[in-house]
Amino acid sequence: MSLESKDGPGPNGSAEGRMRLDLGVQARYLLGEWRMMARPSNLLPDFLAAIAVALVALPLSLAIANASGVAPEVGLVTAIVGGIAVALFGGCRLQVSGPAAAMTFLVYEIIAVWNRFGEEEGLGPNYGLTMIVAATLLAGIFQVLTGYFRIGRIMQFIPRPVVAGFLSGIGITILCTQLPKVLGYDVTHDEEGGAIGLLFETFRQIERTEWRSVLVGLTAAGLMVGLPKVSRKLPTPLIAVAAATLLPIAFGWGPERVALLGELPRSFPRPTIPSIPWEHWNELMLAALTIYVLASIESLLSASVVGAMSRDSKVDNDQELVGQGFGNVASAVFAGIPVTGVIARSATNIQSGARTRASAILHAGMILVMMLTLAETVGRIPIAALAGVLVAVATRMVEIRLLGTLWHGNRAEAAVYLVTVGAIVMTDLIVGVPVGLIAAVFYVIYEMSKIELQPMPVAGLGAGDGPGDPETSGRCPQVMLLRVGGPMFFASGFHLRSMVSRLDGYRCVILDLAEVSMIDFTAAEILEESIEDLQAQGTAVLFARPTPEVRRRLESFTQGELKHLRECEILPDLPEALRRAGERLRGEHLCDRCRGEGRCRVIEQSSRRMGRDTPGAGVPGPAPEAALSGREGVPDSD
Repeated sequence: MSLESKDGPGPNGSAEGRMRLDLGVQARYLLGEWRMMARPSNLLPDFLAAIAVALVALPLSLAIANASGVAPEVGLVTAIVGGIAVALFGGCRLQVSGPAAAMTFLVYEIIAVWNRFGEEEGLGPNYGLTMIVAATLLAGIFQVLTGYFRIGRIMQFIPRPVVAGFLSGIGITILCTQLPKVLGYDVTHDEEGGAIGLLFETFRQIERTEWRSVLVGLTAAGLMVGLPKVSRKLPTPLIAVAAATLLPIAFGWGPERVALLGELPRSFPRPTIPSIPWEHWNELMLAALTIYVLASIESLLSASVVGAMSRDSKVDNDQELVGQGFGNVASAVFAGIPVTGVIARSATNIQSGARTRASAILHAGMILVMMLTLAETVGRIPIAALAGVLVAVATRMVEIRLLGTLWHGNRAEAAVYLVTVGAIVMTDLIVGVPVGLIAAVFYVIYEMSKIELQPMPVAGLGAGDGPGDPETSGRCPQVMLLRVGGPMFFASGFHLRSMVSRLDGYRCVILDLAEVSMIDFTAAEILEESIEDLQAQGTAVLFARPTPEVRRRLESFTQGELKHLRECEILPDLPEALRRAGERLRGEHLCDRCRGEGRCRVIEQSSRRMGRDTPGAGVPGPAPEAALSGREGVPDSD
């Protein structure tokens, strides 16, 4: 594998050149990180932190595997293999990765659907596991490519309501899927009804509730909620699972009353590559893309939290995605499920005093040792205990307070949040994720379409002496200056046309484009239609103070069919625009006040004053208020 030097932002945001391996691995950065792991002063703190993280990760990995519909050892293998790979190649030093609660419902859906399909088509009852492994492999490749081409920062542009909607929707689905396990019975999942359909089916069979299982689940959930309030340094998931496991043992409740996890195999799986028939690749790609989006969002969100907690600004999102991609590829090769950065484990890592990536690697090794030596003990854990742990985790994922904040602050953002949550809860994540992203796109377009339009009547030396009367107020009833601010594109053109349509009765309208950042062809077409309507009324239109880029685009658009736009002069500054407007007001076009002199006195006064007050012709910025009326709105024509 060759080395090459590429320039780009480093983990701390600096634009320094650094060596990279071919798959986006930043050699100089990672070699420095790996050398830190070998320092004697870091070994003991990292080892002690690894113990704490392993005690948290073991029960969580088992719970996530159980909720995902896979064997318990699959969750442990994922934590081991994925945790090591991400720790070695990721872009966040103290991030700990493994199976995550946010991915459980998606994994469960894919496995359940394809297991049924496999049985019907003779592909075997475990075809769903083959599909999820293949989808995880592809998602990992997508993540590596995203990080390699340095487009991981795009993930940061997803609006907060969408991310919160994803997590809240997933939290609700986890609650719905784990509730039957806490109640002590299984419910056949209806993929057509989504999580809500599953919830209704759970309550329909409520008479099957086993109170012993409920007690075990509530014990685990209660400890998960209560212990962090006592001390955040305690391995809460381990204590919760251990206490809930002791209940059936203490009271002699057998597995017929409280279902157990079952003994784990005492071996590690061999590496394999899944084989998927070509006719299923469309569905496989959709599942892989959904995993890719969710896993990337979750990992980068966790990395940002870890960076803030550790006060370590060296978080490289692109390198983190490369590391997460390697983790998912490695997990898939060993028949694991998707890997993401996990906030709970990472927070434990930081609070336990970890200094380098070695803590995450050591924690994976400790899980491997426990998997091979404590298989019989782990098999005695009640399923209700693991479900109770996930119920507590899921309740923290549902951001009800954020919804209240959004509702009172910006209901459009609240709508995006609710649409995302509703799509996930009513259908599934494969549908809900695209719906949430589409809702985000429409929200961004809606917000950007709010172009700023400020009509400013032109006023002369006597402005303000007698409002409303052109004979005494010093306002010109024949000319209107319209300030335009923001991007002019396909979504904002409607607002511009609505405003321009109300500018009737004027001889000249000046569009001040100093604060217009861009204009696209659709907006230019809408502007063309508005200009045509104004010209039909005998109103001339002038453009003033466009930026060089906006001017270039306007001139290029006029080379085509936009003939009315071509007839509009483009002027470098407002004084010149006012002089040109004054030249058009001759003879019968003048108002009664100025007709006797044959020229517009207000225009001349405004032009001279703006020429004195404006620091340089063509300098973008607000027009001098001395030459413009502060009155908002479109005044009536006199």
